[in-house]
Amino acid sequence: GRSGRRPGSAAILRIYAEEPTIVADSDILERLHFDVVRSVAAVRLLIDKFVEPPESDPALATVALHQVLSIIVQQGGAEIASLFEAICHGPFGAMDQRGFVALLRGMAAAKLIEQSEDRLLMLGELGEKLTGRHDFFAVFQTDQEWRIVAEGKALGTIPIINAVAVGGIIVFAGQRWRIKAVNDVAYVLEVVRHRAAKVPVFSGGPEPIHDRLIAEMLAVYVSSDVPPFLDSTAGRLLVAAREAFAQAGLGRRRIVPSSGRDTHILAWRGTRMSSVLEVALIASGAHVESNGIGVTLVDTDLRVASGLLQRIANAPPSASDLSEFVLNLRNAKYDEYVPDKVLRSLWVKANQQYVDELGSLAADLVDQRLVPL
Repeated sequence: GRSGRRPGSAAILRIYAEEPTIVADSDILERLHFDVVRSVAAVRLLIDKFVEPPESDPALATVALHQVLSIIVQQGGAEIASLFEAICHGPFGAMDQRGFVALLRGMAAAKLIEQSEDRLLMLGELGEKLTGRHDFFAVFQTDQEWRIVAEGKALGTIPIINAVAVGGIIVFAGQRWRIKAVNDVAYVLEVVRHRAAKVPVFSGGPEPIHDRLIAEMLAVYVSSDVPPFLDSTAGRLLVAAREAFAQAGLGRRRIVPSSGRDTHILAWRGTRMSSVLEVALIASGAHVESNGIGVTLVDTDLRVASGLLQRIANAPPSASDLSEFVLNLRNAKYDEYVPDKVLRSLWVKANQQYVDELGSLAADLVDQRLVPL
């Protein structure tokens, strides 16, 4: 937090990690104690003064829409060319002229804007109401909670950071659920109970994880030092995690069975790459869930998992094809007014570099190799 930031005094960072109790049939991912290892890796990067570089913002479309309305309010009207020149540069460069025109057409269809006879863009009926609200100028919003519904009954809500696709698996209330339908305007996931029984206790955490942090976690597993900033319990868990890592041969194995009927694919990549891999596997017909350092194929054996990865390695899908499977594109404040094709196009541009790596990553996973990041 922000406590202890006083001139002449050292700030104190305290990290609390929640870890499962290990029993005889605990899954290998539980034995790896992700939270403790991730905490050690984060502190090591902090000492090295590493700062995650900025990435494309998923709220880009919402901010562009907001800026269009704001400029129109300020000037009383605006020309399309001047709006594009003012907005679609720098951080907004991912939105090209075609995408910007599609955004404007969507705004017109939603009655946010309209065009006068002299081709000047003005506020539409809904635009007048929206810009008149007291909360219009606050573009940010709190993390969106998705409502989980099964057979018409609301089960509860969860935050989601990974791409969501029909056929994907989520864990809720200690059980697995397969996603049957997605309403990204109302933030509702319709699910059915998955037949897989035991649910491992692990998670990627509530925030996206950068590739560099995952790489540092891997470095922690293969190191031998016990940092002095750990308390006795964390130190003991770190030693146990390294023993589990070594015993499972994870220095050379990338595809490992779970304690049940699942298969873990340990990509050792961050949230963005793992999310793209997850969508590609769902597109191949698999039931997939995130596991923090890769993905888990639910109720799938090693042979089938290797075959799915080999198929991706032989014929990697395009970013455009994968985007059709992503159904949670509306995550920012005004995305409900943004045309689907604009959001899908921005997803493609934001994830193109990861899709480009998909074929080689899948091949490396099948070959059971570790690739330095």
